[in-house]
Amino acid sequence: MTQFMRFGSKHCGTLRYRRFQRWGYIRIAQTILEFDSSPEVVNAQNNQGHTPLHLAVVHKDEAVGVELVRVLLDCGANWNISTFKRGTTPFVNAIQYRKLLCLQTFLEKGANPNLGKGWPLHHASDTVDYDLAKLLLMYGARVDVWDQGGFNPMFGAVFKDNVRFARLMYDFGMDPMRVSEKLMLSPYQVALAMSKRAGSNTETFNFFQSIKSRPRRLQDLCRLCIRHTVEPGYFHLLCQLKECLTLVMYEYLQHRE
Repeated sequence: MTQFMRFGSKHCGTLRYRRFQRWGYIRIAQTILEFDSSPEVVNAQNNQGHTPLHLAVVHKDEAVGVELVRVLLDCGANWNISTFKRGTTPFVNAIQYRKLLCLQTFLEKGANPNLGKGWPLHHASDTVDYDLAKLLLMYGARVDVWDQGGFNPMFGAVFKDNVRFARLMYDFGMDPMRVSEKLMLSPYQVALAMSKRAGSNTETFNFFQSIKSRPRRLQDLCRLCIRHTVEPGYFHLLCQLKECLTLVMYEYLQHRE
């Protein structure tokens, strides 16, 4: 019994220490910023050009990182400040390091999901990262964006034969039959060629075949029309409509049904 009590006491002490270690950073940051939250302090850069926001985003514990991000943003931290050598910003770091909670916080504050001619969605397409892509799309990323090579994000789904990613692109308005002006090919044609080479239909080709024979539902067309009328820079305000709209309508516009 005595040994158990000692172990329990030590265990509780360890938990308290970890809890302090985890949340102590946030309290320290709050204390410093309460004393001085001027732009010179909040956006101060070290020798590499990292700001406190850069470091908060890449914190190994994302639960701590996102709280630090919120504290810094409330004090006016800028998510578009670039490092000196690589030129990366806190917003770009959130995408590259797949810090989705931090990324959502930036998007809710009005960060641009169409940065660099749609680079964020192309980055998600390169790795067919469904969760990253959907988060960007929900906050106004344009689905029909083309890179310098003439590819749009649907091509990533075709090359990796990821039908779930292809369906996501389609649900947000991408047409797999649309031909790239540079490649003179469509995602559908590439999927067809890959199927012929493999000797059997790929999953994405089967999906394209299924949607080719049926039109979009009226409710989906209405949703796309509503979303297209909203400027991408205002999509973050959609979360503020939650109290004004019915839950069904809010989730409908957010593609959450």
